[in-house]
Amino acid sequence: MRLPGKMYCVVISHRADELLKALPLSVQTEANAELGCFCHRPRGEQLDFPLKNFKSFHKGKYRILWRMQNKEIEVVWIGLREDAPYDVSSRTEFLDKLDLNKN
Repeated sequence: MRLPGKMYCVVISHRADELLKALPLSVQTEANAELGCFCHRPRGEQLDFPLKNFKSFHKGKYRILWRMQNKEIEVVWIGLREDAPYDVSSRTEFLDKLDLNKN
């Protein structure tokens, strides 16, 4: 799914789209509104190794994991904050599951 914007195009990975669709409808609506704002002003906290190329934005109990690829914002994961990886070993395993380690 692509969301056009003035500055950036937001690209939602297949996996992130599946995760988004599994969330309650009210959360989906709120997440889509936030992602629409990303087109104009992306935001989030820079993550540490091995997710150093990613940023994380959280709203309430949900987190959006994304990275900048040229002029595109690639959303790779959307879910509960408590399901997000915190230590290095779980982050490495997390990347392997997303099949993004090679980028």
